[in-house]
Amino acid sequence: MEQLIINDNLKHQSEEKIQLIYRTLNRNYSKISDLSVYSGKMGVCLFFFYYEKLYGKKTPAQKLLNEINDNLAQIGGDRVNYFNFSEFGWTLQLIKKNDLIRVH
Repeated sequence: MEQLIINDNLKHQSEEKIQLIYRTLNRNYSKISDLSVYSGKMGVCLFFFYYEKLYGKKTPAQKLLNEINDNLAQIGGDRVNYFNFSEFGWTLQLIKKNDLIRVH
């Protein structure tokens, strides 16, 4: 019985943290300029896709994915960061592999 209570408490705390993360990212993702997975928009995008899968609620995941794609398409010259392109490819593979988006 004690194990069940601990698990319920842990589950409740985890749910609260996930919701806090979602609300914070949803309010602030447009202010992020970095595109990377670990500290930027691609990571936020992945969080949103997983959140949609977990809770069945619509998020700005698709909009953010399109925005990242558009930003990468506009980068040229000395500003090219090939690491961002490889991360974007990895992000797309992960999204498709985990059935987080329908590919037409």
